Amino acid sequence: MRMITSAEPGYLLDADTLERVFRANSRVAGRLNQTPNEQVWISSITIEEMLSGALSEINKARERGASRDVEAASRYLTRLIERLRVFNILAYTNVAEEHYLSYPAAIKRIGKMDCRLAAHAHTSSFTVVTCNTSDLGRIPGTLVEDWSGG
Repeated sequence: MRMITSAEPGYLLDADTLERVFRANSRVAGRLNQTPNEQVWISSITIEEMLSGALSEINKARERGASRDVEAASRYLTRLIERLRVFNILAYTNVAEEHYLSYPAAIKRIGKMDCRLAAHAHTSSFTVVTCNTSDLGRIPGTLVEDWSGG
């Protein structure tokens, strides 16, 4: 993992933004192509969120006994892992978790994963790239940008 310094501005892409990247959204792709690779990161929190969703779909299909759905969900999981591995990955830290834990309950109601992502970005001096600027923008100290033009 590459060391980050404060002289290097960075962007943490959230799950919604990554989905737009994967669907080749022209606005997000355009901004991504204009941004140096060393400035574009994904948090291990975002990976956790996306992998949890994919694994949940596999388990639901298994519970239904729908083998075709299990295969489709497994293929999605494989594609997701392949797509995620091309990004710089920022590991979640104890400092970020402590920052998350310091948020009042009213802020945490925005969502645990959003708040953890915001805490990770804040403690690493990153900007969160999200389509959900209204919620993430309410978390103190969080810098947010929407590359989708939404």
